[in-house]
Amino acid sequence: MKSRVHWIYGSGLIGSYLGGVLSQRHEVAFVGRPLWNERLINGFTLADYTGAKASFRATPAQIHTHLPEQLENAVIWLTVKCTALNDVLVELQRKLGNGCTLICCQNGIGSVESVKAHLPHCNVIQGIVGFNVVWNSECSELRRSTEGVLALETGSTDNLQPGWLSCDRTTLLPVFWPQDMEAYCWAKLQLNLANAVNALADVPIRDMLQNRHYRSIIATLMDELLLVAKTQQLKLPQLTKVPAHWIPRLLRLPNWLFRRIASKMLDIDPTARSSMWWDLQAGKTTEVQYLNGAVAQIGKQLSVPCPANYTITQWVQDIAAKCPKAGNSTQISPKQLKTAILG
Repeated sequence: MKSRVHWIYGSGLIGSYLGGVLSQRHEVAFVGRPLWNERLINGFTLADYTGAKASFRATPAQIHTHLPEQLENAVIWLTVKCTALNDVLVELQRKLGNGCTLICCQNGIGSVESVKAHLPHCNVIQGIVGFNVVWNSECSELRRSTEGVLALETGSTDNLQPGWLSCDRTTLLPVFWPQDMEAYCWAKLQLNLANAVNALADVPIRDMLQNRHYRSIIATLMDELLLVAKTQQLKLPQLTKVPAHWIPRLLRLPNWLFRRIASKMLDIDPTARSSMWWDLQAGKTTEVQYLNGAVAQIGKQLSVPCPANYTITQWVQDIAAKCPKAGNSTQISPKQLKTAILG
């Protein structure tokens, strides 16, 4: 039986990294913009913060600007931003044929439900990319710059059961199959709430975490999410060295104690920044409405006030609207941001 082709739809940072690692064991094709298509053909080094490395170079036959008119028995990794989903789904509705599996790799809450509603005849499963990827143009390197795994919902077809995506002898793409995907998504969202703070702080993530003002904001954002999750009777899994409900306490520690106890949190690439920061810098629409905005919206539905998440969502959206051009600075001082969000 011919092996299934894995199509990376939206091959930017995350998509190109996933596709590069997948290509070591699977047949892979890429759909992306000219910039990334050129990088894929020129080749680059896949790397992670542990020092693991592998080389990748795509052939011209693997590179596409659009999906074929009719795909059969393929795996499609949907790695576009949440903000691009509506346009993409229109195309997928007419191009996905029999035997296709779609893996949704969007951040936040609610995206996979929208995809399933638009593609009722397609096997749709959720994927959560729990790590950051950065591009180093000087050495043509695509690096996994933080801890985290690729979490996948168990599929309904034989070759999407746990074990089909094993990557032996490499840390480049650790894979995990959660028992409760909804709870896992909320646990991942808890960590992603810091993305908005990083976007407004305009500093690397490691620098942000070493500042107690920024950590206090993140802790409050997380407190609100934990209350919303508790109201929904969700038991969040432990994605870090400490349980989910302990993370806000850890973040509020004095700097000297935080650095000592949470040193592993700071063991990340010193240049790593959140994808939301990159979007603001590029003048793109951010995903804040699917992250902090989702917490505020669902909290409102459940009568759980989430003023910090609501306020930071409005701040990011206002700044994006006022500074639509690429390269505009978004930096706000730690004290100013803390006062604005926490009062």
